Amino acid sequence: YSTGGTYINFLTEDEGPERIEAALGEGIQRLAEVKAKWDPENVFRTNRNIKPIFETVRKYQ
Repeated sequence: YSTGGTYINFLTEDEGPERIEAALGEGIQRLAEVKAKWDPENVFRTNRNIKPIFETVRKYQ
């Protein structure tokens, strides 16, 4: 049984932001809001990055 998603830890560095968004599902909006508030300069970016830019937040509103 599969929902078509993936665990974010299983993604490779070569996969694009679309796969990260797909892995995070509906939570991406809240995560982008938190990222924009607490890390707007994107200091913490050496992970499966969620962009802190406000257009990401607007995309999911």
